[in-house]
Amino acid sequence: MAMRTLYSFPASLLGIAFCIISPVGRNSIGVALGESVERPVSTATTSFEDAKPGQFEKFETGVGTWTSDAGVAIVDATHASTGRQCLRLTGDQKTVVTLQLNDAVDSSGALSFRAERWTSRPPFEFRIEKNSGDGWEEIHNGDTTVRVGRAFLSQVIVPLNDDQIEQLRITCASPPNTGILIDDIRIAAAEQQKITRVEAVPFTLPVLVGAPASPLAKLKIDTTGILNPISVTEVRARIEGIEQIESLQVAGGDSVATAGLSETAATQLGVSRELNEGENIVWVRCQLKADADIDQQVGASVEQVTFSNKETVKLDSPISRQRMGVALRQRGDDGAHTYRIPGLATTNEGTLIGVYDIRRRRGSDLPGDIDVGMSRSTDGGRTWEPMKAILNMGDDPEWRYDGVGDPAVLVDRNTNTVWVAGTWSHGDRAWHGSGPGLAPEETGQLMLVRSDDDGVTWSKPINITEQVKRPEWSFILQGPGKGITMRDGTIVFAAQYQDSPQQQRLPHSTIIYSEDHGTTWQAGTGALDDTTEAQVIELEPGVLMLNCRYNRKSARAVMITRDMGKTWQQHPTSEIALIEPKTCMASLIDADREVGRDIGGWLLFSNPDSLRGRNHITIKASPDRGMTWPKQQRLLLDEENGAGYSCMSMIDENTVGILYEGSQAHMTFQRVPLSDILAGSSGSDEEHADADVPTDPDSATLQLPRVFGSHMVMQAEAPLPVWGKAAANSNVTVKLGSDTLATTAGGDGEWQVCFAPRNASSAPIVLTVQSGDEQLSLSDVLIGEVWVCAGQSNMEWPLDQSTSGENELAELAGHGNDSIRLLDLTDGPRALPQNYSPGELPRLAPDAFVDGQWSVASVEAAREFSAVAWYFGQYLQDQLNMPVGLICPAVGGSPAESWIPREAMEQDARLKGIVAGNWLRSELLGEFCPMRGQQNLQEAIQAGETVPGDQFGPNHPFKPGFLWSAGIAPLIPYAIRGVVWYQGESNAETPERVRQHELLFPLLVNTWRRQWNQGDFPFLFVQLPAIDRPEWPLFRDGQRRALRQIENVGMAITIDSGHRTDVHPRLKQPVGERLARWAMGTTYASGVHATYSGPLFDTAQRENDSMIVSFTQAGKELRSSDGDTLRYFELCGHDGVFHPAVATTIDRCTISVSSSSVAHPVDVRYAWLPYLDPPVNLVNSKGLPASPFSTQYE
Repeated sequence: MAMRTLYSFPASLLGIAFCIISPVGRNSIGVALGESVERPVSTATTSFEDAKPGQFEKFETGVGTWTSDAGVAIVDATHASTGRQCLRLTGDQKTVVTLQLNDAVDSSGALSFRAERWTSRPPFEFRIEKNSGDGWEEIHNGDTTVRVGRAFLSQVIVPLNDDQIEQLRITCASPPNTGILIDDIRIAAAEQQKITRVEAVPFTLPVLVGAPASPLAKLKIDTTGILNPISVTEVRARIEGIEQIESLQVAGGDSVATAGLSETAATQLGVSRELNEGENIVWVRCQLKADADIDQQVGASVEQVTFSNKETVKLDSPISRQRMGVALRQRGDDGAHTYRIPGLATTNEGTLIGVYDIRRRRGSDLPGDIDVGMSRSTDGGRTWEPMKAILNMGDDPEWRYDGVGDPAVLVDRNTNTVWVAGTWSHGDRAWHGSGPGLAPEETGQLMLVRSDDDGVTWSKPINITEQVKRPEWSFILQGPGKGITMRDGTIVFAAQYQDSPQQQRLPHSTIIYSEDHGTTWQAGTGALDDTTEAQVIELEPGVLMLNCRYNRKSARAVMITRDMGKTWQQHPTSEIALIEPKTCMASLIDADREVGRDIGGWLLFSNPDSLRGRNHITIKASPDRGMTWPKQQRLLLDEENGAGYSCMSMIDENTVGILYEGSQAHMTFQRVPLSDILAGSSGSDEEHADADVPTDPDSATLQLPRVFGSHMVMQAEAPLPVWGKAAANSNVTVKLGSDTLATTAGGDGEWQVCFAPRNASSAPIVLTVQSGDEQLSLSDVLIGEVWVCAGQSNMEWPLDQSTSGENELAELAGHGNDSIRLLDLTDGPRALPQNYSPGELPRLAPDAFVDGQWSVASVEAAREFSAVAWYFGQYLQDQLNMPVGLICPAVGGSPAESWIPREAMEQDARLKGIVAGNWLRSELLGEFCPMRGQQNLQEAIQAGETVPGDQFGPNHPFKPGFLWSAGIAPLIPYAIRGVVWYQGESNAETPERVRQHELLFPLLVNTWRRQWNQGDFPFLFVQLPAIDRPEWPLFRDGQRRALRQIENVGMAITIDSGHRTDVHPRLKQPVGERLARWAMGTTYASGVHATYSGPLFDTAQRENDSMIVSFTQAGKELRSSDGDTLRYFELCGHDGVFHPAVATTIDRCTISVSSSSVAHPVDVRYAWLPYLDPPVNLVNSKGLPASPFSTQYE
């Protein structure tokens, strides 16, 4: 990678602060400076932040008073270069704004601002005038200099040089509702120009045979001030590849012939280039010889720059090497206005056929005076024969010149016939004017020409419209780009069609193909809505991949068909892996199929590797048939803006040919060694450092799983498995306290022993493992109660951010509690709304996701530990008076399906759909999880980073099955007492997801128990609290019903807590303690905890006009917690419409519910609202709230 070389002038020399101006376009300010009255230096600025948004008549800023004189001017609160607001002149006939300068503003210097033009359509006028007391005078014409494109792309600098200016007037005229945005106004006093920085800038641009000037080196010179402007007078550079170069020049200077120059000596290049204030780009350019060898590279290293103020700057810059190529077509060649839409193919004879639009009168698409041109090369693209127009349908102005264009080229590998397809627009029968029907007067025509003599001569046009177009379609056209020959001899073009007008003319990519070498043709069906220009390859025998421009995303859609376009399926990488700038054509080839033999199975893809514009033309290689596009196999060719279309063809097994619309020519051709692409030479683009691949901290042969560690708690009164790895077939001795067991590792190094159950003990013991000369020793091991505490963010929520967390930590600091031990496994990549960093990606491998260690419950360890788990464990430890170990692998946002083995879901016919295909696009997983996954992963995937994954998509905490393999499976078979679980928020998104969860949750519980093989251990979960989300009542009831459906589960009721909008209520202590109460009352059979839950619905029976509802876990009584009437009971009749009801207690565990609106009640429900305000008030004698319920779902 090329390095930047920088020379900075010392501040002591300049006497100014160091200043860097952002890279932007700017206007020439080469204006002679007149004398002015000396006055204090000042700068006045405004970004319109304090102005009232909307249309205005007048407002004040620090610069002065702004007045709208004509048209519509607004303070725009939706766009800004900086801050939140900017000034917008909406154009139309004319918008005029006058700025009356404040008296303190010094106008002796320059006016500068950021600007964004909102349309490229004419007419457009942008002018600035000044008034110094003697009338208006124009000082800036920005009609052609303010740029359209990326937001606030233009930095405008207008020299004022007049300290008497009283007013400035800004005028804009443009099509309606367009105009111009202006922000960051600055009026500064005049200063002496000074150079602040000189930099040799690395870049990647092609140097082209046939171009009058090509870039060799790039200098960036930053200045401040405009008085006495400084000029560059000489650049001294060392040239590489000088034998390929005809002449050299610094832009703006005279050409220097290279005859007699050598690479060993620096070349002096004279120039007179006056510098503007801010950033100045100075290019060293060359003209190549006509017979230059385009397989070589040329470059330059600037060693010295001399200025008119006698300052000389020496630079130690490396050679900036550039690839060579051919300017195959440029504006004006053969009298044409524009050349666009490249196609490229290599015949069986090795001849290159390049095709393209000849846009003779203007640069726009069809309809117009457009023909299809062809260039032919028989020496691998080094030289090219004169252009031929091979598809010309006439030039009648009455029919919009009968334009034909958007070509695609195909070589039939079995016959060597070359086919070129184009779209004929007879009049306005192109993208917008074509309609249903088949005749040229109705619709665009799909035309072919063929060559049977290696591209020397071409047939007359062949019209296949009636064969491939359905009459109801509005339009059909080819690729463009190139087509393929399949293994069975079928020839295929990518294509696209538009639906009928009744279907909004929605476009679809597809294919057209011939099974008889072009005699007859057929079309497939639409691959995906709103896709257009596509490229096709044969991924495997009979399986086609269609890589499509997608109008709805800045990413390529990738589709697969196994039946020649009758049906289509999305590829796992579709809309994810390959970016493009909004929409653009791209190229895709199969290198093996192109050369006819196995050269590595590489797929090659080219397009503008950018989201912001058609720049950075890049070739990417995939080693795995399009599943990944590693950053190590990417090659940048042209970083500047062009039209961006490209087409590749293998010239031979070592060389890729590419014809593309670049920044240096309309049609740029380059020969690229395949090895350069595979080596990942990325030109000047900054490269990320390779992400570290985690390795096991213990590189020795003898290993224990991460769940084992010093300070751990092992489960009391249960068999105690200990397992790990050692040298294959080696003897292993394991000692736990005074007990010793021996075993022999298997051929794979795996070993396991199991100690007999032990009683709980706070006396520390040591676990030692010995194998040969290796030994592992874990100290301070206790025997007690071990619970796994899993789920999503409310389980993960740290103690120090809970309501009483700081008090809890202060008490812990004062007393300590070494009987509670913590294993925090929440350190893996989180699913926050941001991109994963390169360093996080390797941790998405299941064996690297978590890396926690056991610790004693100190303030430091407890602070970031799960609050719910902490309060649960503390309550248990206090009640049991024995050690408690808490293992917490919770992950915020994680859905239930991520915690279940994929195989278990695949075996359930009702659930197997959620593990089918790429999870990032699965509609069955709701909106949140795939969306967040893409948010975290997409940038890394598109950058070619290595992201662990499989055929079901990249790994992520939300991927079905991932947290099972990364968080739970590594714990098994560690002996535990049970599980506490707080999860469900991510599965309560829609009614479908809620019903799905009622299947997932039992599967999760039963699978964990089966895999752990420790019986039906207790599984205690948290019923979701109150929040204003519509699907939560049904979800809570599903959790309640799970108490009857699954053996030995328990539920902490939290409906009396929560927040209207915040999914993370901070009150965690009651949650943890209610879970612990259930454990004490059931798992540990504590008589003190006979009432271990809030009231739970038991039965409901109709009695006259009432429903008699009984509850378990009522304790001594059911009562109102606040003395008010019991709230939130409802009844419905046979119509299913619920009405508020009156509830009164009958006895200790029974309530009578009636409603004057329901004479014959059928169902009763309680607390069936997402959020309840005031809160529920039905509690038992322990003050624990009753669970919501509805008999509708019993």
